[in-house]
Amino acid sequence: LFATTGANRATVYELFPDGNIEVRQVYVDEDRSESYFCCAWSVEPNTDDALLAVAGQLGIIRIINLMEQRVTRTLMGHGNSINDLRFHPYQPTLLLSASKDESIRLWAVDSCVCV
Repeated sequence: LFATTGANRATVYELFPDGNIEVRQVYVDEDRSESYFCCAWSVEPNTDDALLAVAGQLGIIRIINLMEQRVTRTLMGHGNSINDLRFHPYQPTLLLSASKDESIRLWAVDSCVCV
């Protein structure tokens, strides 16, 4: 699986060995003024469900559970757009976000707290 972001949507695709690509899911933000710039993958520790974090212009991080096909968490705290997201490679509930407000934040995704 891989994902792309643009405008107010995130699209998840599956790439097959024969080279074919299929759209698996599309998430469209309710706010038409949102423009996603980045995304990052993780897993829900208790269920192993795939999670996709998306963020952009509005400075809001949305965590999408792909099995549930919905936003399960919203993280707010930046004062400007978010340019990059990265999950910790060994702690799937820790997320780093980098913003145009010149800050980097570390989030505990499971509790929705900026640590």
